[in-house]
Amino acid sequence: MKRILKDLAFSLIFLLFVLTLVEVAARVLGKEEPPGWDFYAIRGLDEMTIGGQGETVYRKDEDLLWTLKPNYTGYRSYVSNIFPITVENRSYKIAINSYGFRGDEIDLQKAKNQFVILCAGDSVTFGVNADQELTYPAQLQKKLDQLHPGRFLVLNAGVPGYTSLQGRMLLEKMPFPVRPNLILVGYGHNDGFLNLPNFERMRALLAEQGVLRFVKKWLNRSRAYRMYKNFLLSYKNQPPPGGGSPTYENYIRIIDWARAHQMEVWLLAMNNLPIYGEVQKAAQDKKVQWVDFNALFSQNGGEALMSEGIHPNEKGYEFMAGVLAEKIQKEYGASAR
Repeated sequence: MKRILKDLAFSLIFLLFVLTLVEVAARVLGKEEPPGWDFYAIRGLDEMTIGGQGETVYRKDEDLLWTLKPNYTGYRSYVSNIFPITVENRSYKIAINSYGFRGDEIDLQKAKNQFVILCAGDSVTFGVNADQELTYPAQLQKKLDQLHPGRFLVLNAGVPGYTSLQGRMLLEKMPFPVRPNLILVGYGHNDGFLNLPNFERMRALLAEQGVLRFVKKWLNRSRAYRMYKNFLLSYKNQPPPGGGSPTYENYIRIIDWARAHQMEVWLLAMNNLPIYGEVQKAAQDKKVQWVDFNALFSQNGGEALMSEGIHPNEKGYEFMAGVLAEKIQKEYGASAR
């Protein structure tokens, strides 16, 4: 028995030695690999929804992974850099209404006679680094009110971190307090670096508890493990045979769903968007209007409109609202109910 235990201990020590050599080689010779979605599911989402630094604007969702917390009011730190995330010693106010939208409560009686515009997107639509009244949906509301007082209602359904898949699922499951006439869709930044090749796997990981959860969280600290895992996942993240990319397919389904419910869709190509081509192709294939903010930002100030590499600053959000207000006025100004 002692011999068996001795051999087992030696084998474990040898295995640990080999694994250590592999990890050292991966750190010295290999490139840094992103942790992958299970890292965000286990660690990042825990911190985001539980609130590692206190109460948070998010809550867990068994389908979408996270959503905005209804009736939340608070402050969020200003982000001056995304990679790595760097925050400044200043903040901006966030207020979420009872329907989970960033913005004021909805007057349902009044909304029945308004042209409703739903702004669906990620942190750019949500308005990272912008106070409540300075997001692009809030400024779009103000500009449309100046043109046509009381005729339009703009809702902000942006959720930081969302991909086009989560956006599609959100639209399909959302209990709309009022039916939108027009949906402005602006996803894509998170599709570029937080792909969802296996969405069900992430949801399963979120449901795991105990030792298994701890082990996977610990494994994600290993660069060798992340390289191996991402190598395997790269094969699962290929476009379907004969079809477009996952982002393209999500946009197509959003457009088809909206049309089936008598809603118009415009696609927004945000500045510095990594999946720019997919958005353009979806708009062209389905013959919907698209707004190329990637080009418009470059032509009208570029970096002067940005707070960092992804999110506009106050001037950038105002610029977006101005462009959209002009197009909406031209398209719907005379006919909006």
